[in-house]
Amino acid sequence: GGAGNAAMNVATLGAQCCIVGLVGEDPAKDIIKRLLNAKNINTDGLFVHSNPTVQKVRYMGNERQLLRCDYEKKTGNEKEKEMLGYIKKNIPNFDIVIVSDYAKGTVTENIMNELKKLNKKIIVDPKPDQFHLYKGAYLIKPNENEASVITKIDNVTEETINDIGTQLIEKSNANILISRGKNGVSLFELNGNI
Repeated sequence: GGAGNAAMNVATLGAQCCIVGLVGEDPAKDIIKRLLNAKNINTDGLFVHSNPTVQKVRYMGNERQLLRCDYEKKTGNEKEKEMLGYIKKNIPNFDIVIVSDYAKGTVTENIMNELKKLNKKIIVDPKPDQFHLYKGAYLIKPNENEASVITKIDNVTEETINDIGTQLIEKSNANILISRGKNGVSLFELNGNI
């Protein structure tokens, strides 16, 4: 999903990349590993757990998505200890950490705390119910809807966007980049630049 897409983009730019996450013991795991390995993305950080691999299957007709079926089971991260060991051993070799959080249980408070200890730039694609975990990251990139949910400001407009960005900076002590669909993006920096 999001983590795989981010990894593919990083690799396409020519950077070395590894991915850390959870997969099931199923054919989807094999497809993911094959696609990532084809781009020279290290998959040693993919841990097999008891749940099936999260899948979002899109059904298309005439080049348009008709519907999407999500296959997932959220039960927590039973491989947290192994993931923490991998992070401690391998992530210090990297310059930047990208956290793509879909709130399925993989990204835990312990994992975020360990990443922060590494003193690396951390870029987060967040989920609102996990926002407290990202405090102190370098950059957090919510979309308009996520920013609205986090700040409890219902209507994202040109008049409210500055209040939303300011609140997000106060809550996170991080630079904030809000993706706004057809309205582009709004960047709020810790130094006060907007």
